[in-house]
Amino acid sequence: MDNNNNNNDNNQPQPQPQNDTQDGTNDDTQDDTQNYTKPFLPANPQHQSPLFTLLPPELRTHIYTLHLRNTRLTTGARLSPHGCRAPRQLLTPAPHTLALLYVCRAIYDELATSWSSPSHWLRHVLFDFAEPYTMLDTFFWMPRGMLQAVKRVRVGAEALVFTIFDESTFYSFAGAFKLLPGLRLDELTVLGCPVDEGNSEIIRDLLRFGGGWRRLRFVAHGAGMLLGLGGSEEEEEEEGVQELRWEESRARDCCRQWESMLRERDGKESGSSVFGYVARERKTYGVVLDPERRVEFYRSKAKGPDDEYLGEAILGQVDNIEREVLIIVTRGAKVDIEDKEDSPFVEGDPREHEFGSTWDEISVRSCWGHHRHPLDPAKHGPSRVDVYRDPEEYSWSKQHLCKDEPYHWDCSSDKDAELGSEPDSDEIVVSETE
Repeated sequence: MDNNNNNNDNNQPQPQPQNDTQDGTNDDTQDDTQNYTKPFLPANPQHQSPLFTLLPPELRTHIYTLHLRNTRLTTGARLSPHGCRAPRQLLTPAPHTLALLYVCRAIYDELATSWSSPSHWLRHVLFDFAEPYTMLDTFFWMPRGMLQAVKRVRVGAEALVFTIFDESTFYSFAGAFKLLPGLRLDELTVLGCPVDEGNSEIIRDLLRFGGGWRRLRFVAHGAGMLLGLGGSEEEEEEEGVQELRWEESRARDCCRQWESMLRERDGKESGSSVFGYVARERKTYGVVLDPERRVEFYRSKAKGPDDEYLGEAILGQVDNIEREVLIIVTRGAKVDIEDKEDSPFVEGDPREHEFGSTWDEISVRSCWGHHRHPLDPAKHGPSRVDVYRDPEEYSWSKQHLCKDEPYHWDCSSDKDAELGSEPDSDEIVVSETE
């Protein structure tokens, strides 16, 4: 009997060890970690693929680059086209934006193995952020080598607003790049805010202490920032600017001041330059990045007024203030563009915030301008997938194009409409890119 009992016990299934957490649930993280740490299987040599058997690596890299240069990753909460009463519009990238990386392991190895490789996908795609908060959330966690591989960024200009117990503190938009030491962009595109005076301050701060970029493209919805406009109604009445005209001398003087700031920072022999352009067409938006649809009005290396060119189509016309403006700033090839972690504090530097000097510390301990995370669907509603024909496409909100539409630097919950509220109009302002 005892032998039979022992045999029966041996036939019973033995309990298997389980990775249980304290609350009794299964923990699969160990298996995931083990799978993650296992070395990847070698890539299939793809001997049957003409892409790898007929085309040399240089030509494949060129094909990859053409594809990735026309790819953008859009995220963030942009101003609603319906006006300030409507919630912000959440944007997310298309689900298959980087599908090329998942075609096969061989392509992935060529595009994503080494951050220093000229063919790495980070060097070619356009990172498009609706506001600086999402840019900081995306970049601050990246290792230094990965961050330095990012070369193209576009971001909507807004001041940084940190809120503690309903008391808001404002910091410079250019100060956001102080929180990203190691960033070395080839090109930074900034879409201006609705306020002309704010745009003047933003580009001034970018030239004085904004780092992390070699070439800056600042796009504004109107030429007011070049003419010293954007003040109070009383100031405008005193200056007699009811009839807004394009004044080339004032616009050039403004660009000269910016160039002086840049040369003072980089050195007179640095090769840094400032160029100014204005759209050929009035009240036509989303076009000034097209070389065929803009006119140059300022050039850094011009020796005198006779050498500075302003197109005849722009001179002497009324209401040219309603033309898009593009300012291109290029820093010299030998100028060190990288912000250092121990760089001195500057005016409007968010690192002076009482809760910490890094974005990780600040974002955890305080709220920012939206009083919630910019991508919080509970505040802004469902997100919309970004659809585009050209990665350079952009549009302006109603606050940009309607003078009577109020705009607040701090788009906080008490100034925004509740979720689901109806806008004043069903009209949506979109770019007219051809």
